[in-house]
Amino acid sequence: MLVNLEDGPIPFSLDSAQTVDLPIDLLETEPVEAVTFAPLPGEAAQPRSYARWSKELVRWIQGAHPITLYESKVRRMFSRPEETEQDFRMRLADVGREARDTQLDKIRQRFESRFRTLQDRLRRAEQAVETKSSQSRQAWLDTALSAATAAVGATSASKKSSGGLLGALLGSSTRASQAATTIRRAGRAAQSRQSISQAAETVEAVQAQIKALEKELEEELRKVEDTADAEEVLEEIVIRPNLNAISPRLTALVWLPWGVDGSGQPVPLWR
Repeated sequence: MLVNLEDGPIPFSLDSAQTVDLPIDLLETEPVEAVTFAPLPGEAAQPRSYARWSKELVRWIQGAHPITLYESKVRRMFSRPEETEQDFRMRLADVGREARDTQLDKIRQRFESRFRTLQDRLRRAEQAVETKSSQSRQAWLDTALSAATAAVGATSASKKSSGGLLGALLGSSTRASQAATTIRRAGRAAQSRQSISQAAETVEAVQAQIKALEKELEEELRKVEDTADAEEVLEEIVIRPNLNAISPRLTALVWLPWGVDGSGQPVPLWR
């Protein structure tokens, strides 16, 4: 830090101090020959002034140069000293991507068991449809065969010219039994068709549940993605060190070389 010294009741103002990249080992202990020196304020010639000014410098550093950190409440992280906001955000982005991937994996694992349950239920429902369809085809085939047999029997009986009363009664009883059997088989065939419809409805219901679960999964994944992509508002944390934690390496009088340009204006040669 460089501060200009001036004559007057206040020899310098730290408000005008400037930070310079001037390594201490570049300072010389002997003046350069053939140069002139500007007038030196009276207090600058007194050694005790530098101890007092050093304490003033420490107090000024505490108030004017605190350490500013950035806090991420979402990640519960703080920036490092001298880490810029951009660098901190880049570090947060890396941590956020790792956290996002972990969270996405957990969500997928949580939904995986539910998907397996529904897929098993769907497979059983589809198998039930296939089984009931096969049973229904067989039932209708049996019904058709029974009806055809009854029709053939009725035709044969009508062609008989005689047979007696007992024969007629027996023939009528047989045809009635065949008709009853055909009716029962037709009823079972109708029931099997209804069972197919119910099984198909079960398949559709499970398929709808799977689609709803897929939509729920997509929404949860999108929420995580949106949260990860959103730029967080960081809070600035100002840290002021204790006075006894600030230790100046050197407080000294420094003569800086100046020159003049072609128009006679002073030019700082030390910059």
